[in-house]
Amino acid sequence: MMRLEKIYNIENKRAQLHDKINGLEIQKNYLQLLVGYFKDNNITKYNKFDKRDMTKIKDYLAKCDFECYYSHCQDNVNIHFEKDKITDDCDIYLIINNKRQYDVDIKVYRTSWVDNDKRFDNVQEQAINRLEYIHNRLVKLYELQANFDNVISTYNDKVRELKTLIDSRGLKELLDIYIYAD
Repeated sequence: MMRLEKIYNIENKRAQLHDKINGLEIQKNYLQLLVGYFKDNNITKYNKFDKRDMTKIKDYLAKCDFECYYSHCQDNVNIHFEKDKITDDCDIYLIINNKRQYDVDIKVYRTSWVDNDKRFDNVQEQAINRLEYIHNRLVKLYELQANFDNVISTYNDKVRELKTLIDSRGLKELLDIYIYAD
């Protein structure tokens, strides 16, 4: 069953978009600093990675005014690293408001299932690629934010048109779709 409905609570959607943009700006700032850290320390691959390396990264970010903090459950930013117990992979990741931001994960190494050999990944290249991806998403969301009212009204008009088309042609018998466009 599919459900398509007209957007009624426009201010709620506008606030969600604003929150998404704020989160992406934090991710972009973090990745820019991480790329700077890797370049300043001439790091492309780690031969091993542990808590001391993570502490160096956190110190560098703190020196560059990237604040890791915990105010309350809805307002916090922190970075961590995780060694997976099953696959023995290691990732550096960012948490914003208690949610892991998978778009900015940096894989430090992977362990092969075949020969149990660790392959260290190019962390600098990953960070640069992720930064470019986040930048492109931000550009699209800024464009959406600038034209928000027009986009929402166009969307609502299209939902109304689709409902009219489905109702007039009797397609409800074939499609398992519920359209709310009143």
